[in-house]
Amino acid sequence: MEAHAHHHELPTSGSALTAMAVSATLHCLTGCAIGEVAGMAIGTALGFSDWGTIALAVALAFLFGYSLTSLPLLRAGMTLGAVVPIALAVDTLSIATMEIVDNAIMLAIPGAMHSGLDSVLFWGALAFALAVAGVLTVPVNRHLIARGKGHARLHETGIHGGPPVKLVGAVTALAFVFGSVVLVGELLKDDEPAHGGQHAAAAGMSERAFLAEMTAHHRSALHTGRLARERGQSAFVRDLGTDIVRTQAAEVRRMRSMYGRLVGGPLPAEGAGDHGAEAVRLARAREFDRAFVAHMIPHHQDAVKMARTVRTDDRELRALAAGIVTAQEREIAAMRRFRDRNYRTPEAASPAGDGHGGHGD
Repeated sequence: MEAHAHHHELPTSGSALTAMAVSATLHCLTGCAIGEVAGMAIGTALGFSDWGTIALAVALAFLFGYSLTSLPLLRAGMTLGAVVPIALAVDTLSIATMEIVDNAIMLAIPGAMHSGLDSVLFWGALAFALAVAGVLTVPVNRHLIARGKGHARLHETGIHGGPPVKLVGAVTALAFVFGSVVLVGELLKDDEPAHGGQHAAAAGMSERAFLAEMTAHHRSALHTGRLARERGQSAFVRDLGTDIVRTQAAEVRRMRSMYGRLVGGPLPAEGAGDHGAEAVRLARAREFDRAFVAHMIPHHQDAVKMARTVRTDDRELRALAAGIVTAQEREIAAMRRFRDRNYRTPEAASPAGDGHGGHGD
């Protein structure tokens, strides 16, 4: 990506202005896309929350976007003090627009944020979102250039860098096609009736049973998450408890709404039962963190099993179940790493610290 110098009079209207706006947008999209993809991939792989992943993606998008503008200028001999105002003027509004659009689309597509790095849906949704964000940013850059702002500041230097605009445009078009095919495929799949007849029905949970049992399961996790938030001995356990409370409380609200829509009426109430007794035992544990992971690993495994067996044609419920599987498998892996790193014996003591093995709910 070599820098090259071109300095022509700036267009102020018509197709020439639009062409310059498209070129400026593709230049900005290059750095923005690198940062966005890196942030989404890292946040997803490390099990960040939706907003944590988005925050990382936005930060990296700005970092790579500013860098792609700044490095050619610095190589050409300009001082950092001269380059920074140019990069800020050129990229800030453009990247901000792309990030708002891109992340809004990712959040709006059911299951996209939780589908995982090995999912075609994740990459298809991200490719589609970035392509659409690029298209919607062209008018922003056109408006700025027409007024001598934005990319016009870079044009004044006569120094440009980055990959060829035609190459970026071709990649963007392919990303849009790929993402569109994936999303259309998901819509068609969601509209198909469940296959397998009576054998499939017998193997899975009904919508009513799943929503009722998963809500009760989540409520028990909320008790444990609040305990971890308050009593956790490590930042890992405290942060995980906070995340469990935040995400599963939101999922409980979604399941209540879905139960009313799919089944009718409010969810049946359930008592604390074994969950309350388990919370008391966990609260009394001498080694809270060890007891917490011993309890929550099988607890999460139970949730994954339920989410994998629900039978439904409802797109929202299927996306919720897929998100539960992805998120809780990620947390199981993180808890196992924490356990194996901090305790010599993989089989941690029970919450009561009485020498019995850990158990699920």
